[in-house]
Amino acid sequence: MSVSCQSQQQKVFLEGYEVKLNGDDQCRRFFKTQAISEELVQTSVDALELVFEEGKLTQKFFWSYGDRDEVELTLEEKGMAYIPVVPHDFYIFKTSDTGSSYLGGDLPTNFKLPKFEERPSFQFLGTLSSETVGLEWLPFDLHLAVPIYGNFYRLFMDYSDPLNPKVWNPEEYLETGYEDEWVKHDTKLIFEQKFMETEKMAEMPEIHQGSSASPGHLGIPQWIQGPDIPDCPKTNKTMKFVAQFSYGLDVKLAKTNLDLPTEGYYADLLNRMNFWSDGDLYIFMNPESKMVCYIIQHT
Repeated sequence: MSVSCQSQQQKVFLEGYEVKLNGDDQCRRFFKTQAISEELVQTSVDALELVFEEGKLTQKFFWSYGDRDEVELTLEEKGMAYIPVVPHDFYIFKTSDTGSSYLGGDLPTNFKLPKFEERPSFQFLGTLSSETVGLEWLPFDLHLAVPIYGNFYRLFMDYSDPLNPKVWNPEEYLETGYEDEWVKHDTKLIFEQKFMETEKMAEMPEIHQGSSASPGHLGIPQWIQGPDIPDCPKTNKTMKFVAQFSYGLDVKLAKTNLDLPTEGYYADLLNRMNFWSDGDLYIFMNPESKMVCYIIQHT
């Protein structure tokens, strides 16, 4: 939250602009998740600056590449009640020689992947550690288990046992009706291990989708198809953003029990970590309930 010299004026800065400013639950989720600092908004590609006078919305500005343009409020937006926020820092992941967080690698000791005979196998994508700067709030090291060759809208996972996560909504997951041509329930795909560290950004970097310069980031999600911020199915509380990884990350397949194709679409798809070919993976968590939500959006 930023408060001006006028005691009754308050400003909110939000990464992204696809939100109805009406104060409903969706609006509140957006405020909670997408809030950034006044410093970061000035270097954002798409961001909002909202001005509240005596608790009511009076002005809206659109920020892009350092340009600030006022946008006329709609009838619905005028007078919207102020929503307090805590701005998020923005961190990028950088590959390193060592680190507590990593992508790929063999399954951690005693870690079990979920398994459904009717669906493509889950893959171990790596571990996000609470020792990593920006992720200190994690209640434990989060081992990422995602069926990246399967089909799901929101995949909720219960990590009450961090070494044995369970699909929270198995009926919904099984109803997706997706069969992969290559990846079956017993297919094993193990990716090379790449260690990561984080770097806090003083400016919002222009993240090109598909760029391998950074495997991903944390702090604020950057949506491809529009905001999809989940509530925890156990508590109904807004889940906290953990990290986002791009399909452009450079993590190659290390081991598999598949007889891989040598050319064509699947040769590329199966030989590297990716999220439905051209998608990004979004990870959310409620640290109290130990629920995790995986979402993939793509162009």
